[in-house]
Amino acid sequence: MMVRLASELFESPSDDLSLLGLFEHGWQGEHRVDADLTHPAVTAWLAEQKRNVREQCELATGASAHEEALDPTMATIEVVAGAVSDWSCSPPRLSMRDARALLRQPFEIYVEDGTSDRAFLRKMMTPDELGVIDELEQAQPPRLRFVHGGGSRLKTLVEQRAKEPRSGLQTWVLFDSDALAPGKPSSYSDGICKVCGTGGLPFYRLSRRFIESYLPIDALDRWGTENREKGLPAVRTFKRMSPSQRHHYNMKAGFAKDRPRQTETGSLYEDLSPRDLEQLEHGFGEKIGMLFQDQHPHKQEPVRSTQYVFEGELRRDGGWEELRPAIRDLFARLGVSA
Repeated sequence: MMVRLASELFESPSDDLSLLGLFEHGWQGEHRVDADLTHPAVTAWLAEQKRNVREQCELATGASAHEEALDPTMATIEVVAGAVSDWSCSPPRLSMRDARALLRQPFEIYVEDGTSDRAFLRKMMTPDELGVIDELEQAQPPRLRFVHGGGSRLKTLVEQRAKEPRSGLQTWVLFDSDALAPGKPSSYSDGICKVCGTGGLPFYRLSRRFIESYLPIDALDRWGTENREKGLPAVRTFKRMSPSQRHHYNMKAGFAKDRPRQTETGSLYEDLSPRDLEQLEHGFGEKIGMLFQDQHPHKQEPVRSTQYVFEGELRRDGGWEELRPAIRDLFARLGVSA
């Protein structure tokens, strides 16, 4: 997040401890800090500080300006004098107290499943990006956390989050389209879009049906070879389908689960043979998304030597290309460079 410090904050009597606390976010690399160091009030305030403190403040603004030039952030606040904040303007004008409280809060990524969706999102990141995410999650206190929406609870949680003034600055939402056919997301998915749009929450809705719809064929092949009796025949049939069919097929529960909503699929699967339909009747199981965690969904102990999903395969499948703009948007809102 970019934190712009109004020059009036430096006028006497100034809250030196709070100002140094804001600068600290900059020299620690937690947020970006901007102040007009040529303004007379700022120049006079810096002159009163110890040399090492003055150098750190200059370092914070200089490094922040450099990072901003390379990767502009999409979240900015202006810290102003006074006790009353105005969250309605752009950027929000916050009191010192509210700004410091805001910057201590972690950025939150809302997902439908805090484990599988987190693993899926991480698979769409470069090693450098993963390093940044790990650092933010492992910081003390954490600067980033994933919020488990529990599927059907996600909309309610997002509605609650949207009521908080800070929500648009420190929130990002990822969810399925649940589309049984291309361009036909479910009404529930549309509802989450509407809540996010009304509440000003940045979000990304998958174009494919579920996260499992982004499992590359090679990953399913690796899983299928370990489930030759049941898994491999279904994988072979799945591979023969068109990309659109694969992207909207019910990976977990198959055609059996979708039968009550069969009219929504239109003619998408009309070219499949009765044998193909039979092979894909029950899908690959409710835990097939665990492949994004490089864990076998039907074994008690994870096979640590097995990696199921690779970046190169995600690239060839097209999922990587789709998610990259969303990943870049997320990092721009985090205000950090990978």
